[in-house]
Amino acid sequence: MRTGNVADLLRQAAADHGSRPALITDSVTHTWADLDRAADAGAAALRAAGLTAGSRLLIQLPTSPELALALLAGARADLIVVPTDPARADTSRIAGRVQAALVIGGPQVSAPAGFETEASAPHMTQGDIAQWWSAESPARIDPTTGGEDIAMLARASRSDKAVMLSHRALLAAVEMINNTTNLNLQTDDRVLQALPLFHLAGFATTFLPLAQVGGAAVIPQTPQVTGPNVSGTASWTGYTDSVLSAIHDHHVTVLPGAPALYRLLLRAESLERSLASVRLMTSGASPLNPQDFAAMKAKTGSAVWEGYGISEGASVVATTLMTKSPKPRSVGVPLPGIEIRFGGGGPEANDHSAGQAGAAEGGVRGQGDQKPEAKNQRPKQSGFLSDDARFADFDDESDPGRISIRGENLFSGYWPDGAGGPDADGWFATADVGYLDPAGELHLIDRASETVTVSGFTVYPREVESALLSHPYVRDVAVIGLPGRVGTELVAVIVASRGTTPTADDLAEHVATLLPAFKRPSAYHVVPILPRTELGRLDRDAVREEWAAKAGIDLRLPPPRAAGLKVVTPGAAPIAPLPPLDKPQQVPEVIDVSNLEGLGSRLPGVHGRSQRSRMDTDDDLFGEDFLGEQPEPQSQPHAADSTATNTADSTANNTADSTANNTADRTADNTGQQPGARNFPTKRSDSHADDDGQ
Repeated sequence: MRTGNVADLLRQAAADHGSRPALITDSVTHTWADLDRAADAGAAALRAAGLTAGSRLLIQLPTSPELALALLAGARADLIVVPTDPARADTSRIAGRVQAALVIGGPQVSAPAGFETEASAPHMTQGDIAQWWSAESPARIDPTTGGEDIAMLARASRSDKAVMLSHRALLAAVEMINNTTNLNLQTDDRVLQALPLFHLAGFATTFLPLAQVGGAAVIPQTPQVTGPNVSGTASWTGYTDSVLSAIHDHHVTVLPGAPALYRLLLRAESLERSLASVRLMTSGASPLNPQDFAAMKAKTGSAVWEGYGISEGASVVATTLMTKSPKPRSVGVPLPGIEIRFGGGGPEANDHSAGQAGAAEGGVRGQGDQKPEAKNQRPKQSGFLSDDARFADFDDESDPGRISIRGENLFSGYWPDGAGGPDADGWFATADVGYLDPAGELHLIDRASETVTVSGFTVYPREVESALLSHPYVRDVAVIGLPGRVGTELVAVIVASRGTTPTADDLAEHVATLLPAFKRPSAYHVVPILPRTELGRLDRDAVREEWAAKAGIDLRLPPPRAAGLKVVTPGAAPIAPLPPLDKPQQVPEVIDVSNLEGLGSRLPGVHGRSQRSRMDTDDDLFGEDFLGEQPEPQSQPHAADSTATNTADSTANNTADSTANNTADRTADNTGQQPGARNFPTKRSDSHADDDGQ
């Protein structure tokens, strides 16, 4: 068991690579020795402010050398660091909830309120932290905490839960990343710090692994383009220019990004020349559109390696870097030391379990190119996995199920009491649903909590979104379930491709070639922009809440049963009926999906097993969601009526969203299915007649 402190990585980096750059900006370069010395000064200042071991240090700074310094100084001072998005406006609430002893932030951040502070100085600014760089010969500070002591509180995605990450979990995550096949971080590598340092994606996945090898993080001088609702072509153009300048000027070799970043880069001219120094590109946070995957490879000659992670796992859980080559919609196989299985965290887990390498097509550390010949037959182990590691039946695709993981990188539970952590056997059941393909690679379908039931059958919103995104007029989309006249209906909220005017008929005809009737939306609406997080992840919950409010629907109430009846909040304006589409529609319902047993049972007569969709899901690694306000879209009619309509302004163009236009071929084959399109397996619910919806 690991007993060290996260700040030990910095101490060792200073000893082994002290003169090498650690943090590079356009204006300054700090070496590992500089960072180590400043962390000593910072730890001393934090202790002098009255903070003691286990005190919570809330840090609300943008990605910068000062944020990296504050995080490491906090660890060295035995504190629990709580990094948050600087765009958040609820700092006092967060500080009160974790009982923060001190807040580090810009001028807009006020001192914690509503609780007693442990420190005499409850507030520091970025300028205060910057002074630590110039401290002369500070005394060496050695931490006394480590191992199972909590090092960080990170926000769980789509939740206000705080994930308790120990020093053990973070150190294990760093070692797992650096043992990943095909990554091969070296001392000369320069990694673009495009992922925010206040997220685990930027801190644990991007920056901390550099300390082990003595590489450097390059921080682009970007405009403050964060949150889901930033609009204006100039802002995004400035962001792209800043990123490309940093890559070119500082000879970046590794580019960790998110799909939104790659969509922006695809708009740039001479992309191959701009990325000439880059040897490796990775993507996480949300699915990389297969068209963007193909376009990046076509334009640069290099593929993007995708991965999957969760806050509770401290970092990456699986990646295509553990395979011979990346392929669209696969997130690869687990990192060394991580096991996965499906069906929950206890004995109820099904037989489709995999160890660190699954049965990936070779290139997996410690396993060579071996592939199990039969169910539960192991290849040679790498030494990372326990003797209990089990492997899936790789003769066929596994049924989908809820993903559980086990590994030394797992969290200790949720703040403050550790509830909800791994079970007695070390397994943690995630909120994600996935399956293994015949090569043993992990594919993620959707989050269990976001599935919708249509006439008793499970529908994954991402599958419907993927079908709509293959229409050339659709630039971005969110599919949600809303209470309707006799249950819950699928509603598609669309961002149109620039210069196009999609109609409900266009979209309904398109999805009819790709999806069975019960998976098709009942209504379509066009908006200028969809809410997304800083990393470009779709905030489907925000979309659902907004459209429910527009329609006067109270999401706390069950969907009505009587035909024509609508649940309307008091004082809401009457809702006019929508013009019908000449399409057969089925009315969906939302049911409780906490019990996912039997999720993999398939409908007869839909598409065959080999034609199943293979879709990434949200990567939950990147904690904080932006809580901004969305620009007011045009007035829309009721989103819950069982008929469909298109309410977009025919001249509306989207100039703010970062997703790329999709120009997929719409031609359907003689079976009514678009070439290459597949459907997820579905589950019939026997209880839908009695389900009360939400």
